[in-house]
Formats: sequence, structure tokens, C-alpha cells
Amino acid sequence: MTQPISNQKSFDSDDESFFRHHIQDFIRRSSTYGIPFYTRFLTEQKQELVVSVFHENEQDLDLVLDGGYEYAERKVACFIPRGVRNQSKTESPFCALTIKPKNSRFKETLTHRDVLGALLATSMERDCIGDILFLEDATIVVFVLSSFADLLINEVVSIRNTSVCLSYCDELSVQSYQPHVTIKTKSVASLRLDCILAMVYDLSRNQAQRLITQKKVSIHSKLCIRPDYIIQEQNLISVRGFGRFRFDEVMGSSKKGRIVVTVSVFDAALK
Repeated sequence: MTQPISNQKSFDSDDESFFRHHIQDFIRRSSTYGIPFYTRFLTEQKQELVVSVFHENEQDLDLVLDGGYEYAERKVACFIPRGVRNQSKTESPFCALTIKPKNSRFKETLTHRDVLGALLATSMERDCIGDILFLEDATIVVFVLSSFADLLINEVVSIRNTSVCLSYCDELSVQSYQPHVTIKTKSVASLRLDCILAMVYDLSRNQAQRLITQKKVSIHSKLCIRPDYIIQEQNLISVRGFGRFRFDEVMGSSKKGRIVVTVSVFDAALK
């Protein structure tokens, strides 16, 4: 038996004390009753809070953050008693749905905003929906809490002016999904976080520093507020309002002594 929080207040709430209280409650109940408890889909900032609260209150539980595939941005936090996890396969609280046009001859180019807007028009809250993926064959995959899947299949019949059909998707088919990326190779004066952000998103150093001090930048889902943080190879960096990128490697030095680096900027449609 698993216990998702579909009947709880939205975790998109900015009330940090409320959020911490409910995470503590989930940890206590999972430990007391010996059954898994799950959150809704969490932003990276809330995932960081979950990890913090979990380590403050750990009680013979495992914490698993899962969004359905390796590069997921929005993830569900799973609190699983260790004995339960070892003895049986726990039921996932979410599933994947495919969205396809009913007639491929009469379809529009849909955006992330278009799809999300159609899903939210069913009165679902944002944290019931995970990432939305755009595959090569024009198929769209969306991760949703399982308790809302049938609602979406029955109610979402069009997105903008395109008639669509929703159906269950084999999650194994998207676990190996690789997001579209744009490779950038440029030179920077330093491997400081503010320098790298300015290079990737064509910002000034002051603009990059403001994003960091405004708590909009995370590295591997952990908030970073230090502009002078030195970026390491393979760091995955998220910038609220801009997207995500991976710092791939240092290629060497230019003739002017600047550092030549390569980064992979993730497709903006992946959110």
C-alpha cells in the first residue's frame, strides 16, 4: 500500500514551514506504519528541502527522488521503509502518458506552454504534473500522478486547434530518453559560477550574480548562492527562468590565456 498526497494542499506553495512540516509528517508516518509515502512532483528547490529535512529526521527509511527518466527536472520524493523496499516492488505513484495528434495531416507545432495549459485546464494543480518531453516522432510524453491519468485521458481532447489522443505509455520506453541539447564551446576568464552563467546565457556578470543571490541557481538540485563557486566538469546547473545546462569539460586555454570550455544547454521545452 502506498500513500501519495493527492488530497493534500499543493506543494507548489511557497510556504516553506508548511512544506517542512508535511515532509516531517510523511517521514514519521512512513516509519510508524511501515509503508511508503510519496510527495507530488517537486521543483528542484523543493527537492533540496526534502533532502535536508530527510537527513534531519531519518528513521530507517530510504529516500528516492524519481521523475521517470535520468534527466528529470521535476521529481517525486519517495520515503520507503528499508524492509519494504527489499522485500517487494513498490508501486509507483506516477505514470507516463503519450499525447499524439489524431490526424497527423492537421496538426500544429505545440509548445511546452500549450501542453501544460491544456492539462491545467482540467483543474489539475501544477505539482500533479512532472516533466513534459517532446520526442523525435512528434509524440509528446507527460508524467502525471497516476490518480489523475484517467481524468486527462478522458478530458483532454484538443490542444490549441489540434485534436489529440492521450494513452498510457510504457515508462521503460522513455527511461533512456536523451534531451535535445545545444553544444557551446567558448572561452571564459574563470570557472566561477557567475562567469559560466554569463557565458551560457549571454548575460553580464552583474546579471548573472543577481540570479545567484536571488536564489535562482541550483547545482545538482542543490541551491547555490555563491557567485565565486568553482564549477566542476559534469555539474548539472539549473537556472530558474532560463533552463538547465551541463558543464561538460575544460578543453584547454586560448592564446590569450582564457579557459576554453564546452557546455551542453538543454532544450528549453524540457521542464
